[in-house]
Amino acid sequence: MHGYVILYPGETSEIIIWQKGDWMINTVLLDMDGTIIDSGPGIMRCINHTLKHYGLPEADVATLRKCVGPPLSDTFRNRFGFPEEQIMEAIQVYRAEYNAGGIFECTLYPGIAKCIRTLHDKGYDVVVTSSKHDVACKRIVEHFDLQDNFYDVIGSTTDASRETKTEVLEAFFELHPDHKKDEAILVGDTKFDAEGAKNAGLKFLAVTYGYGTRESLQQTEALALLDTADKIADYIVDNRLIL
Repeated sequence: MHGYVILYPGETSEIIIWQKGDWMINTVLLDMDGTIIDSGPGIMRCINHTLKHYGLPEADVATLRKCVGPPLSDTFRNRFGFPEEQIMEAIQVYRAEYNAGGIFECTLYPGIAKCIRTLHDKGYDVVVTSSKHDVACKRIVEHFDLQDNFYDVIGSTTDASRETKTEVLEAFFELHPDHKKDEAILVGDTKFDAEGAKNAGLKFLAVTYGYGTRESLQQTEALALLDTADKIADYIVDNRLIL
């Protein structure tokens, strides 16, 4: 990024305005977990429920936090060592508990509802793109009465044919071929979001208030790292970031 410094008369602090060059964005793709909602409590409880179902010890909070965001198959395979033939069954056990109550053990991040409504009101097509199950995403959007602000809600499928962030992003553009990738941006909180955006050929904007670490996000090709949700709309609409 390239920027310049404005120093106002009588002030000693710097306000840095980053210019991003040509900027034509009409589609804003939002990750769900860690970007729109803090879904950690429900996800972590249901993962421990699944581990207990298989006679395994519960995971600690530090380990469970790393499970918020990645596809469930990656979590059970890579984090807990489930054999391949058992992963789909484990996901079904998890989803049964999650859909029964864990789904609503979540809260909106401060400022995100206003951000979503602002983007919608200014004419942007705002879309949920998540590795969370498609039906769960839609239930959460409706739970928080945000459904009228979203152009579409795209999540993973039950049979795992669409699961990774790349697959979810590509699905949106296949379903809506009138939308162009070079006029879209993904907003997310983890390196998995960043990798998905890169693989799909999309711009990426990182938020640091979710479950990804600042250090890991600094290693990505994010246009910027935003600490609060209220900065998202400002950045996209005004083509600038004021620090």
